[in-house]
Amino acid sequence: MACNEMFGNGLNGMINAPDPNKYYSLSEVSIATPHPVIQPLYRDFELIRALAKELDKDSQGAADALAIGNRIINVFRVDMEDTWEPALKIAREFLERKGIHNHHFTAIGNW
Repeated sequence: MACNEMFGNGLNGMINAPDPNKYYSLSEVSIATPHPVIQPLYRDFELIRALAKELDKDSQGAADALAIGNRIINVFRVDMEDTWEPALKIAREFLERKGIHNHHFTAIGNW
């Protein structure tokens, strides 16, 4: 949780040291926990989407990522929980595939 203005919590609303005299009131709060299937599916799908978009458009890797993304979309239904695991399985099988189209990813930062 953070209480920031557009450019942080600095003096005069700018990028400065925090203003020690600035106070906020909490009027509403919601607590959410990541869903154990949906959250990984979302991350995997975003990675597959990025592969389809960022790889050379004429490459086999981009075509494979686009086809897998399409399969996931055809399987997944937000209102049908029994479709979530199969969609995640499709994504995982693609991302765990060994072969010529393997990539090495390094995650940096927060999720």
